[in-house]
Amino acid sequence: MNARLPSPRSTKRSRGYTAVEVLMGLTLLSIGAAAVITMQRGAIQANLDARKMDMANAIAREWIERLRRDATRWTLPSAQNPGGNNYGNALLLSSYLQWNNTNVNSAWSYPDALLSGSVPDGVSPGFDILGRDLVAADIKYDSTNPTKLSSAQFCVNIRLNWLVVNQLIRAEVRVFWPRARSYPDDQAVTPNYVGTDWCSAANTSNVTGNTTDYHFVYAATAIRQNPVQ
Repeated sequence: MNARLPSPRSTKRSRGYTAVEVLMGLTLLSIGAAAVITMQRGAIQANLDARKMDMANAIAREWIERLRRDATRWTLPSAQNPGGNNYGNALLLSSYLQWNNTNVNSAWSYPDALLSGSVPDGVSPGFDILGRDLVAADIKYDSTNPTKLSSAQFCVNIRLNWLVVNQLIRAEVRVFWPRARSYPDDQAVTPNYVGTDWCSAANTSNVTGNTTDYHFVYAATAIRQNPVQ
């Protein structure tokens, strides 16, 4: 008995992918993976920026409270002692705004007048990533060690003006930090900060309005004397 061969039309042939189809699939996969990686990098950077912004706000509030606390030492003149004056007891205020100073719109100041080898309470202008005050050795650039930059991640400026001369002060706090920095290798830092004490050197006019190099947070309050009742 002769076996009957199947018709060529009824034979099912298995078919693979061509090289062009494989390359097209790999191309689409690569594009999708690149998009996911880019999105992830953007999310990480956004989270970092948000964390720094939150910390800068906390530092600004801290400095506002330091100025208010400093004003509690300013109790004279008062109704009981109209001829007295102990404004100098408010060390922070008197260091940056003189008694009977009628000038307005004073320049931003770097609050380090009382800064020495160790940081007394409430006078450090530099903070680390956790919002902790830094001592002078951490803030100042060490010229004997070129690989050591300031470890300050945030810097503070203050500006004081009399709203009512000898009675009421407008206090402004500015917290700023570089948009791009690397630690501790100063060669990896944006060129504007290489070999410099950016925190103190950057408090002049080159910072004001310079949103290209810095992020900013501002806070303001009114401070008055606290006369003895």
